[in-house]
Amino acid sequence: MISLHELKRIPLALKTLLADVRVTFNGSKVTGGVSRLARDCTLKDASSADLAARANELGLLQRGQKRGLDAMCRIFLSLHIPNKREMQMSNWEATPLSDAQLQYGAMDAVVSVSQALGSL
Repeated sequence: MISLHELKRIPLALKTLLADVRVTFNGSKVTGGVSRLARDCTLKDASSADLAARANELGLLQRGQKRGLDAMCRIFLSLHIPNKREMQMSNWEATPLSDAQLQYGAMDAVVSVSQALGSL
């Protein structure tokens, strides 16, 4: 995990990776975050894939089903992201991040990729 707010400038290697048109940011309701990242890092072609929107397009979610990442993990992967709300609301500008935040961030990344590659 990289705390971008702590960097005086984004290293060229990271900026190159984030700007690569082959890189797609996956997640649930990720579009706004990607837009902010693109603006803050001056990325031209940052692309995102909203997994909830894609699942809805494919008819994989029933009307009224929750579309958050935890809900989709339960439906498609039979997994539960523990303490999701608590972790989302935690201080992500803390230095260092807590072990729980690091575990949550890693799980969030893994399940986003798993859903993007496997279920959708």
